[in-house]
Amino acid sequence: MKSKTKAFTLIELLVVISIIALLMAIMMPALSKAREQAKKIVCGSKQKQWALALNAYAASNNDEVVGFTDRPYRSNKNTALFWANLLAPYLSDSGSIGDNFYDSSVWLSDVRRCPSARKRPTDQVNTWTGEYDTWFGVHFGLGSKGGSGDTTISAPFFYPEDADKNNLKISTIRGATAMFVLDTWVSYVYSPTYANYKFDFHFADGSSTRIRNSNRSLLSGHPDRPYNEAKPLSHGNGTNVALFDGHVEFAEYSDLWEVTPRGMPVHSFWYMNDAAKAKTRAIYGAPYTPTYKP
Repeated sequence: MKSKTKAFTLIELLVVISIIALLMAIMMPALSKAREQAKKIVCGSKQKQWALALNAYAASNNDEVVGFTDRPYRSNKNTALFWANLLAPYLSDSGSIGDNFYDSSVWLSDVRRCPSARKRPTDQVNTWTGEYDTWFGVHFGLGSKGGSGDTTISAPFFYPEDADKNNLKISTIRGATAMFVLDTWVSYVYSPTYANYKFDFHFADGSSTRIRNSNRSLLSGHPDRPYNEAKPLSHGNGTNVALFDGHVEFAEYSDLWEVTPRGMPVHSFWYMNDAAKAKTRAIYGAPYTPTYKP
């Protein structure tokens, strides 16, 4: 006599499906958070490689910080060697370059791309930024003249024609608090220590065309802050920052982008030494009292 095979009833099947759906709803946020945390860790590890390469370069080049480029801006910029190209040998990269600096093996390589990067829309991809929207960029400060005629270097990266002195020595930089690289749209972050290059805020929709055409923040209350190429919310509520002494820190958006009522940056990462801070204070004026956070 054949035994009867017991099958699931429709109600039992629906109960099982409901339980699975509930478990997925509970687990997905945790999995997503873990995935983003992993991206932040990998990003920090990559940034540390660049920081160590920077120090290795200085050790081999009379304590000098690698230049933003190896030649003046007014020369053929496309054939210049930029900072990433100059540090490539210290990252076990050949640094091989084609007709332009952005054709080099390191410029658009994975080691310079943040894991949080998203693909740009096809109509926004250009030759020197590639198809992704988040790259490691250096702290760029317009050079020793800074548009004001003085010779105090306010940020560690600048074009050679802006330097009235010898190349910047890494020993003159307060390494544990001076910013080397962070997440950017391109390959640099304009220093907000100049009044004309103030802070900008994260663009949640990732639309670079919208940013470049309008120069306006999508966050309410701050419509007129100029764009300076940063991605300050690349990892949740902040971004990784590699410092000159070789270590990497996570900087929360509200801390890294704090300014005084006159617009002066507060966070120490923006100042490579006391001279740079004093110069910036003179530009923005007293009092130096941080009362605003984004």
